[in-house]
Amino acid sequence: MKIQPPLPLGMLSLQTTSQPSSLLPSAVLVHLASLQSKRVFLMSNNSSRAFLEDESTGLVPLLSARGLLAAPLNTSVGMGGGHDGILRACKEARDCRADVIVAVGGGAVQDAGKFVRLWLSSSSSRSEEEEEEDEEEEEEECTLERLLQISPDESSKLPPQIAIPNSFALAEASHVAGLSTPSKTKSGAASPSMICTHVVFDSVLARDLPDWVKFGTAARGLEHAIGVICHPAAGDDLRERGLEGLKVWLGGMDKMLETRVEGEDKSVDGMEEVYLGGWMAVRALFTGCYPALGHLLQNHYSARFSAHQGACSAILSPRLLRHHYPATQPHQKRISEIFGQPDVPASKLVAQLVRKLPGVPKDHGDVGVSMEELEKFAEWMFETHGERLNKLSPRKFESGKELFEVMAFPLEEILR
Repeated sequence: MKIQPPLPLGMLSLQTTSQPSSLLPSAVLVHLASLQSKRVFLMSNNSSRAFLEDESTGLVPLLSARGLLAAPLNTSVGMGGGHDGILRACKEARDCRADVIVAVGGGAVQDAGKFVRLWLSSSSSRSEEEEEEDEEEEEEECTLERLLQISPDESSKLPPQIAIPNSFALAEASHVAGLSTPSKTKSGAASPSMICTHVVFDSVLARDLPDWVKFGTAARGLEHAIGVICHPAAGDDLRERGLEGLKVWLGGMDKMLETRVEGEDKSVDGMEEVYLGGWMAVRALFTGCYPALGHLLQNHYSARFSAHQGACSAILSPRLLRHHYPATQPHQKRISEIFGQPDVPASKLVAQLVRKLPGVPKDHGDVGVSMEELEKFAEWMFETHGERLNKLSPRKFESGKELFEVMAFPLEEILR
């Protein structure tokens, strides 16, 4: 790919490749040398463990052999960024006095890396003598309350993070970090100082992911593009950037679907385009109008029902497009043009594409959500976040009942 999307302030580099052999080892060593980092805290999701521990190509033996790995590989962070796994990672990183985070995995792991950096920064001003005195006393426990109370400003110095995404959720492209609380809600932190330092996307890591992860995280890029194109606060420049990202994303997705063979999907065709198209869309969103309606609603849906956020994007995006069509008709026309069918509603085209995504849940029942549960969620969402939802929605919701009706609208009706 020749596309060079803009980098957010504070990020030093973005590398992408679709070559058959991984560029990770050399890229990580180059970045560590440039950062002068000596104590690496390596974290990943479980799906990347075998790749990272491979004796010939893995980062674990490579960093260990050079005396750079400060602690065993951490895999405590699960889907959705559960707080327990994040707190454990924070403790382990501080215990080993890490000076850099290398995060390998999807959005939950990348956001967890940002939280770990926050926790490390809360003690970075202490001297070694103070640290030794603290070790003789009871160590300060990392709790969710303490972690969320840390408020870095733009000038705060956080340890660097080398982000190595293995999918397409693109949390590494933002300065925001989210986690799931014990009450099954979303919380988080945001600061320009939390932006990742280096990003390396290597399609090799995504190649062997299960379909529900690969195509589910890819659906987030589609959601981000729709979000910025239809956002009430977006100007013409941001909408054009979102449309350009959607065009690149859609071209890559067509390749991914064409080259997929059931049970034998080893192709990386299209993955780099899907990643870069999603990057262009999410950076437009974060530049001037974050969050979008779908982003906010789907974050809470995911936390409440323990559903993968890619599934949330697939389930809700066509329905939200249908809801605000009267207010976004010209913008949705542009989306239809990108799909090559200008006379077909964008909601129908998105629903048709969602139907093609292998392994991705298509409707509420596919993730175990009943209509009764959905109605209760909609009422809670409107009562708790209704004002914010209506600021983000091009067409307002009058009640929790209306929000429920939008979310529950039959997909068969959209597909007609």
